[in-house]
Amino acid sequence: MRRLVILLLLSACGGAQSMSPQVVTTERNAKLRSTEGAIGGIVRDSADGKPLPMVSIQADQAGKRIAHDISDYEGRYRLGPLPPGRYDVSAKFANARVQYKDITVETALETDVRVSIDLRDHGDRSAVATTGGVFGSIQGVVLDGPQGNPFPGTVVSLSGGDLEDVVMSITDAEGAFHFRGLRPGTYAVGSFYTLVEQGNIEVRKSNIVVHPGETTSVQVALDLRIR
Repeated sequence: MRRLVILLLLSACGGAQSMSPQVVTTERNAKLRSTEGAIGGIVRDSADGKPLPMVSIQADQAGKRIAHDISDYEGRYRLGPLPPGRYDVSAKFANARVQYKDITVETALETDVRVSIDLRDHGDRSAVATTGGVFGSIQGVVLDGPQGNPFPGTVVSLSGGDLEDVVMSITDAEGAFHFRGLRPGTYAVGSFYTLVEQGNIEVRKSNIVVHPGETTSVQVALDLRIR
């Protein structure tokens, strides 16, 4: 059975906003020092147990984000290196969210936290808070290129601009998605999908312009025929 993941990654031309230096940038294979620890594991869909890529995961301490990572195509993530202590770990994917509290990090050890997310609670987090007409939006549809049929229930992600984290949405019954509240600018769009036993395939579009008070339309056509 083919398992499809489609991701739209948007980054404003001119570079993404830099992350606060207080937030750890994860290196999964880095060796821990004797004074450091980490949190790691695999994110899975609670319905079928399959790994979930592109899940936003973070470790908080005293209400402040300390480390952040995005799960890879095998669902793996790592938060750290971290100072020893107790942390809250949260994960979000579209509208599905889960939190694990009081996770202990010890020196020279990686604490295993296996994250399970119920995608049936995906909802729609595509709307970013906005006021007035100074923001624009991007709406689009995901189609089967050769057939022109819509892909409902497809995961779509948005990143870049002034967004701190990846914003997730899931296409509706007509294969449509909509990201609102975007700052005006020129965006690059990349669509990615994974077919079991065939690997990752990428389609890119550039010069997607968002104007204040306007909606820019994007059509993503994917050729999913067996290669």
